[in-house]
Amino acid sequence: MKKVHLATSKDNLRPALNYFQVKNGFVYASDCHILVKLPVDEVFGKGKFSTTDEFYILGEDWKKQKMYAAINFGEFQNILTAYGKKGETLGMLKILTASEFKEKVGVFPDCEAIIPTEDKPTESIVSISFNPTLLDKLTEAMQDSCRLFNLTFFGQRKAIVVKHNKPEEYTNGLGLIMPLAF
Repeated sequence: MKKVHLATSKDNLRPALNYFQVKNGFVYASDCHILVKLPVDEVFGKGKFSTTDEFYILGEDWKKQKMYAAINFGEFQNILTAYGKKGETLGMLKILTASEFKEKVGVFPDCEAIIPTEDKPTESIVSISFNPTLLDKLTEAMQDSCRLFNLTFFGQRKAIVVKHNKPEEYTNGLGLIMPLAF
């Protein structure tokens, strides 16, 4: 399972980013500096949730309940239960539906709007700067057995796209690192 909580924000001034979103078959997590987009099957296992499901999970709860160490998940009335290798319960947490999230927390940003859609850089790149600890945090949130990643630079002030080096195994997952202004 994935350590998606590493990409969520800890900032109380951005409460929506303390959560990660499950929507349209993907899991989105961001702290405004990095963004992780992973197929729902890579996070929860194959066939656990449909592509029409939309819900939200608090990143800190994911970490506290050791959901990232689960082998299997069960869901009952918006309660997600994580099970370990021997069938033991690792933890339980409440998930928020889209309407509950909007009412209690606010609006989650449209992550798809900032993901570059072009395949190649649109401008020449003279220099670019980013925080290497953000790259470490992002790759740890995305990693499974793969620790090799490809970085694509689209411009000096554009997001850096991070994808697994094995696209045949990790087809739709990606990460973004926002560049630093200098």
